[in-house]
Amino acid sequence: MSMMDHPRLAGLFTDDDRQMAAAARIYLSAERLAVFRGRIGALYEPAHWSALGDLKLFSVFAAPEAGGRNLGAAGVALYNDILVDDPFGDVDLALYVQSVVAAMTLSQNRANPRAAEVLDGVVRGRLVLCTAYTDADRDNPVRARLDGDMLVLSGRKWLVVNAPHADFAVATVITGQDRLNCIVDLRAGGVSVEPLARAGVTGSYSQGIVDFQDTVVARANVLSSGIKRLLDWNRIMTISRLLNVVSATHSLAGLIDLATTRLAAKSIGGGRRLADSAHYRAWAASARSTHALLQAGIVGEIAGLTTGARREGPVAGLKAWAMIRCHQLATEAVDMAGGAGVIVDNPIAKIQAAIQCHKFSSGGEFDLLGIYAGSIRTAVTATGGLANAG
Repeated sequence: MSMMDHPRLAGLFTDDDRQMAAAARIYLSAERLAVFRGRIGALYEPAHWSALGDLKLFSVFAAPEAGGRNLGAAGVALYNDILVDDPFGDVDLALYVQSVVAAMTLSQNRANPRAAEVLDGVVRGRLVLCTAYTDADRDNPVRARLDGDMLVLSGRKWLVVNAPHADFAVATVITGQDRLNCIVDLRAGGVSVEPLARAGVTGSYSQGIVDFQDTVVARANVLSSGIKRLLDWNRIMTISRLLNVVSATHSLAGLIDLATTRLAAKSIGGGRRLADSAHYRAWAASARSTHALLQAGIVGEIAGLTTGARREGPVAGLKAWAMIRCHQLATEAVDMAGGAGVIVDNPIAKIQAAIQCHKFSSGGEFDLLGIYAGSIRTAVTATGGLANAG
C-alpha cells in the first residue's frame, strides 16, 4: 500500500500531490535509476536535474511563497512512495540534500533576498545545492573572520553530498562564539572541491571535500545564527532523519527480495538449500518484522509531527535503531551470500554499502541515541515520573 494512502495520512494530500508523486515515480523508474547508477554525475545533467525540478520534486518542503508545497513531515510519505524503486540508494541523498536540507534552510530564511534568489533556482532544478555542515576536523571547524561587510572563510568540510556538481553551498561556520549558516558560491574564487570515492557503491550521487581558502562571502549571504539557526536546524534534521529511515526501509525491502529470489535457492550441501536452514528462516522472519516495524514507525512519526508535536528525540531514536538493525541484517545477508569472496558487484553488498552511507547522514548513532535519551529525561521531568512519561 502507498504510504500516502495509509488511513492515518491519506487526508494530508491533495489530488495534485498524488499526481505529482505518481509522475515522479514514473520518471525515477528502476530502469532510469540503473542508467544513473552506471555513471556518477549523470543524475546532475541539466536534462535530468531540471526535469526533477519541473516535476516539483524539489519544492515538496519549500514555502508556498517560493513555489513550494510546504508539506512538512507529510512530504516524507510522498518521498517514500516516489523512491520505492531505489533500494540501492542511487538518488535518495542527492534529492534529500536539495529538497530538504538546502531548500528548507533557504525557505525559512527567504526574507533574505539572496536566499530567495537561490531558492528559486533550487526548486526549479536550475541549480544544484550542497550543504557543507560536516567539518573534516571537529577540533578545527571552518571559521569566518569579519572584514567590513564581508566574511572570510577558512577550513575544510567533507562528506558533502552533491558538492562536485553543486553551484552553491549552504555552509555552517563559526565566528567567535557564534555559529551561523551562509550561502557560498562554489563557482567563485577561494573554493576548491575534491570528489570523494564512495567505496563499494556505484550510486548516482556525488560526494566531496570542500576547502575554503580565504573564501570571501558577503555578509548579505548570512542566513541565520543563534537560537533561530538552532530551531531551524532541529526542524530540518528531524525531517532528514525520517527520510534516512525511509531509505533504510527501501534497502531492507530490497534485501528481502534478493534473499527470496537468490539466496534461498543457494545449495548448502546434502541436497539442502539455504532456505531449509534455521539461520536463514530466522533472518527472513527478523527482516520482515523489522520492515513492518519501521514502516509503522515512519507513519507514526509523520502523524505526530503533522500535529505540531516536538518529535526530535523519538525520530532520532528511530533513525539510530533503523540504521543499527538494517545494517546488521545486511551484514548477515552478505555473510549468507558468501562473505568477502563474492562482494564484487554483488547487489546484496551494494545495499549494505548504501545503508552504511545513511548511518552517518544526519548524525551518527551515538549522537542520535544521546538526543533520544535526553528527550526521555525531559519527558520524565515534565510528567513527574517514568510511569507518566508515555
